[in-house]
Amino acid sequence: MFLHLLDNDEHKAAFLELANLVTKVDGYVNKKEKMYLKAFRAEMNLPEPEHEQYADRSVADIIGGIDNELVRHIMFTEILIMTFSDGDYNDSEKQIVTEIREHLGISADKYDAFLNWVKRHGELQIQGMQLIMGI
Repeated sequence: MFLHLLDNDEHKAAFLELANLVTKVDGYVNKKEKMYLKAFRAEMNLPEPEHEQYADRSVADIIGGIDNELVRHIMFTEILIMTFSDGDYNDSEKQIVTEIREHLGISADKYDAFLNWVKRHGELQIQGMQLIMGI
């Protein structure tokens, strides 16, 4: 949704690594999360790799050097959208989102604002599908 605003290849790579880490945190990468990862690559104009491998780096190592507020907000928003995509915001996802929030320097108030927007966004998508399908 906002990843096209990232113009730095290092930021794009860091986001993909972070997104892959988040998808694996609950031990299962579902179909919707896989679709998000593919869509993320497409939005950032990155080719699909034949075989993708990431080192086991911590959240701090992945995003620790990102000091651009816009980039931090984009990454956080996209991660929240993805974690809510399967309708199950479980404890392991909450924990890693909290860790990401802290490393990105996002306040609790700003987190609440992002979270409320993501939830409304999801509700509007469902409503749109219902309208389109005549439900």
